[in-house]
Formats: sequence, structure tokens, C-alpha cells
Amino acid sequence: MNKFFLNSRNLIIGAVVLIIIGASVYFVSASYGLEETDGYQAVFLTNGQVYFGKITNFDDDYLELVDVFYLQIKGGLQDKAGEEKEEDLSLVKLGSELHGPEDRMFINYEQILFYENLKKDSKVVSAIDNYQTNK
Repeated sequence: MNKFFLNSRNLIIGAVVLIIIGASVYFVSASYGLEETDGYQAVFLTNGQVYFGKITNFDDDYLELVDVFYLQIKGGLQDKAGEEKEEDLSLVKLGSELHGPEDRMFINYEQILFYENLKKDSKVVSAIDNYQTNK
């Protein structure tokens, strides 16, 4: 009987330890990168689109992005002679589209390849700062 009690006790302690470890891993992974959300992030999606903004929240299914911008290609990709020319990219603020979305997105994790923190001196952050100054 004592062997059974000791084995059951060990199993219970082991289960509790595993639950604590599992919960710790979950909360650490769910909040990874949130310490530096005072800056901007680039979120790369499975469809090739990239959104720039500030990650403000994670939950079980979605990442929340606010102050959102994205890249748009202006003009054609060929000049008059039919030769390829460099893409003319512009940074567009979310919210000016025809359907009038709010300036925040909830992105399903299944659609995210990865995200990166942007340096304060990056060209994208400089363009966002310029937009904020001139709006």
C-alpha cells in the first residue's frame, strides 16, 4: 500500500510540475517580443503581403497590429521601351481604402510566417515618422 501511495504522490507531483512548466512556456512564448513594442514591427504573411505597425496584443488565435502601414506598387513595371524598371513603392496608411477600415488589424497566426522588430533608423520607420509629422 505504501508503494502505491508513494507512486501516486510522485505522479501527482510530476503532473503538477509539468503543468507549471507548460503554463510557463505558453505565457513566455505568447509574450515573446512584447517588451519592445514601443517600436514598429514588420509582419510577413503567407500570401506575400507585409504589414508594418505596432504589435499590441497576442491571444490564442490572433496577433493585434495597430498604426498599420503597407507597401503599394505605383505605376507599371515596364518603361516605354518594354524594359523593366525599378518598382516605385509607396507606404500606405491603413484606413484610406474604399471600405474604410479602422487603423488596426487582427491577424490569424496561421497566416503569419514571422515578424521582425524594426530599427528606429530604418527607411520604413523614417517614412512612418515623416507621415506622422505631416498629417
